[in-house]
Amino acid sequence: ALVMCTWKRLRRMPHILNMLEAQSSQTFDFFIWNNSPETDLLKGNLRDTSFDLTVRNSKTNVGGIGRFHFSRELWRSYPKIIFLDDDQDIAPNFVSQMQGHYQDNSIVSNWGWLLHGSYLKRTRVVDMTTADYCGTGGMILDASVFANDCIFDIPEGFQFIEDLWLSYVAKYELGFSLYGCAVSLTPVHDGHNQYPRLMAKKEALYSFLIQKYGLVKG
Repeated sequence: ALVMCTWKRLRRMPHILNMLEAQSSQTFDFFIWNNSPETDLLKGNLRDTSFDLTVRNSKTNVGGIGRFHFSRELWRSYPKIIFLDDDQDIAPNFVSQMQGHYQDNSIVSNWGWLLHGSYLKRTRVVDMTTADYCGTGGMILDASVFANDCIFDIPEGFQFIEDLWLSYVAKYELGFSLYGCAVSLTPVHDGHNQYPRLMAKKEALYSFLIQKYGLVKG
């Protein structure tokens, strides 16, 4: 399964569907969690596809954790789940690359990082090198992780920082391995990226997780 959250980028959907139609591997179904209230706009930008397409419209913008809720429903039928962001362009080999990196009890991401005592001080890792933290856009993971309630117990105020929470809870409570890889993916800069305004919260959640699991800031 390939799961995406969308918000404020509904007009990118025809392009996203075209990129998915062009994938060399078509062994996936596509699931969209829509955080935008503009459901008619989303519907107008969708079309028939060669793969199965399912849309879930959220009543409120719950952020990226929406894909976790979707994945909890899917994991028994789809043991491997790929996450893609709506602000990413992908080459035709993206899905096959992601599938090739899959490992049981693991999370593998194009955005794998080692953190050096701060969320802001980090080094990207590739070539299936062990990571401290994996970003969700361009990720494949063992979907059984979503069978665990602890993945959804993210503290109030941090719901939009689901990737950092997932990384640490999966690693230190569930024994998952985290790896970085490099796949054919390019971020799109369109002015709607929420990342810059979340930096302080990411640093705060990182400090919380270090304390929660009794770790030493490296």
